[in-house]
Amino acid sequence: MINQADVGEWIREVTERPESAPLIIQEVARRLVELEKLNEKLRTENLALSTKHRIQQYQDRIAELEYQLEIMGKHLVDGAGVPESPHLLVYNPQAQLLKLALPATDMASGAILGRFSTGSGAETEGLGLRAVYPQDELLLLFASGRTATLPAADIPLGQEKDLNWAAARDHNLPQGDVLIDIRPISKMSIFAYAIQTSRLGYARRIAVKFLQRYITQNNIGQGTTGSAAVDRPAELTFCQPDDLLVVVSRQGYVLSVTGEAVPVVADRALKLDPDDTVVTAFNMGRAPSLVAVSQEGRAMRYPATWLKPAEKLGGRGQSLWSKSKREAGIRLVGAGAAGDDDWGVGLKANGHLIAVKINEIPPSNASKKEHLLKNIYPFDLLAFTIISFNPL
Repeated sequence: MINQADVGEWIREVTERPESAPLIIQEVARRLVELEKLNEKLRTENLALSTKHRIQQYQDRIAELEYQLEIMGKHLVDGAGVPESPHLLVYNPQAQLLKLALPATDMASGAILGRFSTGSGAETEGLGLRAVYPQDELLLLFASGRTATLPAADIPLGQEKDLNWAAARDHNLPQGDVLIDIRPISKMSIFAYAIQTSRLGYARRIAVKFLQRYITQNNIGQGTTGSAAVDRPAELTFCQPDDLLVVVSRQGYVLSVTGEAVPVVADRALKLDPDDTVVTAFNMGRAPSLVAVSQEGRAMRYPATWLKPAEKLGGRGQSLWSKSKREAGIRLVGAGAAGDDDWGVGLKANGHLIAVKINEIPPSNASKKEHLLKNIYPFDLLAFTIISFNPL
C-alpha cells in the first residue's frame, strides 16, 4: 500500500526526472484501486462482525427472557396463575438450613407459625430468616467471600411446625467460616447490579454479568476494605440503577441511596459508631412502607416518602428513633420494604416464630413512635423478616 516513504521517493523522482510523472501517476492509481478494494472488504467484514455480535446479543437476551419465563412459570400452580405460597427459610451461622411452609390460611397476627423443639439457647443464637419460593435457586454467602448455590427444594420442610436442627440440611463449611446471608437468585439476571454491604457500613456495586462469573467460581469476595480487619460481609441486594437501596444499622440509622450511586470499589456508605453494625440492606422497589422492629418487639412503619436519598455516601443517614431512645438501649433486629398486605415474621428467644400483619402496625410518621407487636412484646427477638404473598 501507499506509505510515507513511497510518497517521498515519488516526489524526488518527479523533481529530478519530470518525464517519469505519468508512470508514477499510474502506480498511484493502481495502489488506490487496491486500497479501495481492501477498504470495501474490511467494511463488509466489519458489518458482518457487527451483525453477528448484535444477533448474539439478541439471542442472549431471548435466552435470558425465556429463562425468566420458565422460572415464573414454576411459581404458578396448575397453570391457573396463582403463585405458590412462600416458604420461610431459617438458617444459622453453621450453615444449617430448615424450611417452614406458610399457607396463607395459617397467617394471623400473633399466630405461632412454628417453633424450635430444642428450645432457646445456642441453637437459636445468630439465626437468620428469609422468604423463599419452592422453585428458587439460592445463593449462600459466607464470611470469607465464598459462595455456594442450592435449590430451595433440597432443604427439608419442618414437620407439623416443629423445627429441629437434627433434621437440617447441613452445608459443609471450611473451618472458621460463617454463613452470612442467603439470597434467591432465580431472577438475578433481570437486575443490573448486586450491592454487597458489610457489617461496618461499607458497600460496593457489582455488575450482575460479573457476579454470574464470580458465582461460577464460588467466590464473590468479602466486599470490605483492608483497613477494617474485623469487618465482614453483611448482605447482597439486587437492584436497578434507579432503585433505592436502604441500609439499616442496629442503632437505627438508615441510609438510602440509588444503586447507581454505590461505588464499584468498596467504600464507606454509612458512618457507624464503634459499637454499631449493619443489620440489613434491601431494595425498596415499589413498596409503600419501611418497617423496622426492635429486639424487644416494638415496630415502626414509615411511608417510603420518609426516606431522603443521600447526596453523598459516608454520612449518618436518617434515624429511626430519637437520641434518647438510642441512649436507652433500643436496638434493631430487622427491617424491610413492605406493603399493607404483607406479613412480618419474628423469631422469639423461646424459639417461637410469630406472624404480624403489616397494616396492623400504625404509621410512625414524624412522631417516631414505636408500637408494640401483638404476642411479641416484651419478648426478645432474635430475627425478623418480611414475607409477601403478592410480591410486586
